[in-house]
Amino acid sequence: MSEMPENWRYIIPLRDGSFTPGKKEVSDTSKLIDKIDMNGKTVLDIGAWDGHFSLISIQKGARQVTALDTMSRPTIQFIKDHYELDNMEILKDSIYSFDPQKQYDVVLFFGVYYHLSDPVQALINCFRLSKEIVAVEGVMHADELPTMLLLDPYEINPMDDSNIFSLSTAMLKKLGKSYGFRAIFEEDSSTDPRFKLNGRGTIVFKRISDEENAYADWSFPIAPLTPVPSNPD
Repeated sequence: MSEMPENWRYIIPLRDGSFTPGKKEVSDTSKLIDKIDMNGKTVLDIGAWDGHFSLISIQKGARQVTALDTMSRPTIQFIKDHYELDNMEILKDSIYSFDPQKQYDVVLFFGVYYHLSDPVQALINCFRLSKEIVAVEGVMHADELPTMLLLDPYEINPMDDSNIFSLSTAMLKKLGKSYGFRAIFEEDSSTDPRFKLNGRGTIVFKRISDEENAYADWSFPIAPLTPVPSNPD
């Protein structure tokens, strides 16, 4: 086994019965993909971090996983080597610029969008990259209106200044609908923003149409990904 790197986020079980020295239990998050059929699927894991969701996807039968992150992390390379995951590709890139000219069966977007200055464009790209399923997890709030709340640095976590927005579940579902998706599963621990922030939730979307009610490309500093044809030549 290669030398254990430092700076783990997740406690990931290893083949010898030991665990990576992280701070967050994988069991707390692995349940978020239990509603998704991974068998034989191609998966894009955005914000892959230590590779915990990529690993779980493969263990659940995914045929090929692309682990995408803006940083090169020794931890995810360790997991790939330790489990000898030949069907796991690690890429350093951004959801804003990543353009593989193809779609994936499943797109995982866990714990990312609320850290981004433009979560709308990032989510649009997720929907356009998916043939079947998009699963989104993050900071959400309860509101029947499609709202996005600006957070102060450290507002929801005194140790983390990277949280920028909280999105309402109504906003996420409305955006998904505009790009051909319907919510098929929702696990919501979000809270009323008038009293408390930092609620989290998960929404699993399923593609029901290739038709889009899309915004103009010039509305964005960098245009969203071009939709991939359903049956490209």
